[in-house]
Parts: sequence; C-alpha cells; structure tokens
Amino acid sequence: MNYLTEERKDALAAEYVLGTLHGAARSRFQRLMREHAEIRERVYYWERTLAPMTERLLDAVPSPQLLRKIQLRLGHLPEAANDTEDAIEHAAEEAAANTNWGWLAALSTAAMLVLAVLLVMPGKQGVVPLAQQIAIIQNAQQQPLWLLELSDDVLHVQATTAVEQSADHDYELWIVAADGRAPISLGVVPESGVLDVPRHDAFDNLQIAALAISLEQPGGSVTGLPGQVLYTATLTTL
Repeated sequence: MNYLTEERKDALAAEYVLGTLHGAARSRFQRLMREHAEIRERVYYWERTLAPMTERLLDAVPSPQLLRKIQLRLGHLPEAANDTEDAIEHAAEEAAANTNWGWLAALSTAAMLVLAVLLVMPGKQGVVPLAQQIAIIQNAQQQPLWLLELSDDVLHVQATTAVEQSADHDYELWIVAADGRAPISLGVVPESGVLDVPRHDAFDNLQIAALAISLEQPGGSVTGLPGQVLYTATLTTL
C-alpha cells in the first residue's frame, strides 16, 4: 500500500490524531512519521485543526468503576483486587447499558470529531451532500469501524482502517425497524474506502430502531436475513 498519496496521508494523520489508529497500523504510521517530514506536517495540521474543538467539551469525572479500571491498568492497585473489581465493573457496565447515556455521549463526541475531519479534509472535489443523520459503527473496544452519513438521497458509508479485511466473508448493513418486522438489507459494505448507497424508502416510512452489521459469506446474505450480527448503532440527527 502506498502510504504517501495525499489522500492517504491525510486520512491516516486524522485517524492518528483522533486516536482511532491502533496496533500495528499505529506503529507503522509512527515509523513513517519519523521518516517523512510531510507526514509530520499533516499530523501537525490535524492537531491544530481538531485541538480547538476539545475546548468546547465539558470536564468529565470518571465513575468509581472506571477510575478503578484505570488504576488497575496503571498498576496502582494490587492484582489481587482484580476479581472483585471486575465483578463491580461488570455490574456497573450493565447498569450503564440500560440507560445508554454514556454511549450516547461518546457517540456524539466521536460523531462531532469525525464529521469535522470530513468537512475540512483538503483535496476533495465537488459538492458533498449535507448529512442529516449520522451513525458510527463501533466494535467492543469502541474503535470506529464505519462512519454512516444519511443525506437527502444517499447513504454514505466510509470504512476505517480498524475494519478486519478478509476474502472469506463480507459485512452486510441492515435496517432494524422498531415495529419488529424483518430487517431490511442495504447491501454489502466496504472493508476499506467508501461506498454511496441510494437512500432507502424505509428511512422515510419506518421508525428505525437501529442499523446493524452482520457477518456473511462473500456476496452477502443468501437467505434475505442477517447471519451473525456483529455490531449495531443508532442514527443521530445533526
């Protein structure tokens, strides 16, 4: 892969600054930063562009459960406390899941930052449809996998570098209606790059409970129903 194209440099630099570039990909990018001044310049650009946005965020005090988790990972608490702390953390996470407030706050912050990256990304030509709603598909580690933007006539799907790519399977996007009817397929989503899908009538005629990503054989579902559902997200109105 050529990491030195202008578009690729910008995308990776933005992900690096946002903190969504992880593992081996982050290590490779840090090595490229040391070797190429132009990549360091793009990182500096995104730091200057995104840093002012953090000034608008309210200070957040971590919950006791989250604080204990941080202390454990930093080695500030004895290992013997792990079992008890894990049990407390699990109970707290279940309670938080029932309210969804923490998840919604994280989604709104991530959506704001990712949308900002898309709006100021240099080198884009033409008119970009104005998004009305947005959703971020995340994994269990809260890494963004796909950014979904719904405009008047198109659903824009953009994959991040955190998506696991394989020739042995595909990922398919579904609308989950609130009335309990069968999920509606929006087709296979990209494992890299972007895809524009025509806006489905269901977005206007149904109450949408969620969007879901399922794991399917290459080419997508052959039954018309989702296989193994991996991730879900809700649409947020901008």
